[in-house]
Amino acid sequence: MANGYITIKPIAGLEVKGQLGIDRRFNKRSSYIPKTTVEGQRNNGAAFVNRGDASDYLLDVTATYTKDFNDHKLKGLVGYAFQIYNSEGLNATSRDFLTDAFLYHNLSAGAKDRQETGSSASKRSIASYFGRVNYSYKD
Repeated sequence: MANGYITIKPIAGLEVKGQLGIDRRFNKRSSYIPKTTVEGQRNNGAAFVNRGDASDYLLDVTATYTKDFNDHKLKGLVGYAFQIYNSEGLNATSRDFLTDAFLYHNLSAGAKDRQETGSSASKRSIASYFGRVNYSYKD
């Protein structure tokens, strides 16, 4: 997970800010249930491998302009935000092993008719524009 930003002030009263956030996740879960357990006896040994990979990126850019004149104060903000999320997953299961020796490292050693695989992927994104204006007279 990382976040960063930069702010610049190109002219008096104007502030431009850019922010970037990144959230990366990777997970792996592997397990073997041996035949020496009740669940393992029921399946004659069972192995599972699950993996997931996800990334979330967020970009924010804003510009704020402030102007004071006499008793009047004007402040305006415009901005743009963009977020994208990607994820992928993979899972595999196998049962009915001759031996517990391979654990989850050789799923193909299980009975062919008791093997399952699955995968998933998703992608989402959203973008928006926003703004506001504040005005005050003598605060």
